[in-house]
Amino acid sequence: MSLRNLKWVCLLLIVTLGAIQRANCETVQTKERTFAVKYKDGTIEHYKVSWVATLDVEVHEDGHPSEPFNGWFTDTRQCHWSTSSHIDRQVAMINKVGQSFAQSELSRTYRSDFTNKGSDFQVFGFRPENCGDAAARRNSDINDARKNLLNVFSGLVDADLVKLKADVKANAEVVEVTFQ
Repeated sequence: MSLRNLKWVCLLLIVTLGAIQRANCETVQTKERTFAVKYKDGTIEHYKVSWVATLDVEVHEDGHPSEPFNGWFTDTRQCHWSTSSHIDRQVAMINKVGQSFAQSELSRTYRSDFTNKGSDFQVFGFRPENCGDAAARRNSDINDARKNLLNVFSGLVDADLVKLKADVKANAEVVEVTFQ
C-alpha cells in the first residue's frame, strides 16, 4: 500500500469515527416502595413501585479535518451533545408467589432535556470547536445534568408518591391504600 493510499485510509477512518454517535445511558438513582390496596369486598392486593432516575447522553462530531492538498483548507469539525434526564415510575402487582405483573396505567415519566454544541468559531484556531476542544464544557454540562437529577429525585419521588396514592384511590372499589 502506498503512502498516498494509507493517507486516504487514515483520513476516511478519522472522518468515519468522528461521525459516529456515542450514546451513554446511566442509572443515577433508584428507589422502591411497596403498598397494599384494600377493596370494598375485603380483597387485598400488594404492589411494588420503583422510581429510576436515568441520564442519557449523546455526543457526535460532524465536519472534516483540514486537508489542504485535497482542497479542505479549514477544519470544520464541530462537536454536538445532548442530555436527556428522566425519572420513570413503574408499578407492578405482586401475587401470592411473588410474581410481578406490570401495571402500565400507573407508570409515569418525568423528563428534562438539554442540548448544546461546541462554539461555531474559535478566534485562535480559526475553526469550530471539535469534541476534543469542547470536552471540558461538555463534561461540565453532563455533570450539571447528573447533579440536577440527584437534587430533584427525592422531592419528586415524595410528591409522586402522594399522586400515586390519589390515582389508586380514585378507583371506586378501593377502600384503603397503605404504603409500607
